[in-house]
Amino acid sequence: MQRLSDGLQCEQRITADPAGLAGMADAVAIIGTVQRALRRAGVPAAEIDEFRDEATSGDYDNVLQTCMRWVDVT
Repeated sequence: MQRLSDGLQCEQRITADPAGLAGMADAVAIIGTVQRALRRAGVPAAEIDEFRDEATSGDYDNVLQTCMRWVDVT
């Protein structure tokens, strides 16, 4: 079981395709890519909202760090 964020658990490994993230300078696009990966993995909407709130609570570096905490970029 993989830890997602702050104790959230997931039965499967959630990944975001780095090809989809490569070259993205737009934080909104990066957040959207990760949200789609979470949705496809069946993560509840409330947890996806937590991800979005955390990702948008700071600067661009915070977006990247938050995304890497919530999903594996492999």
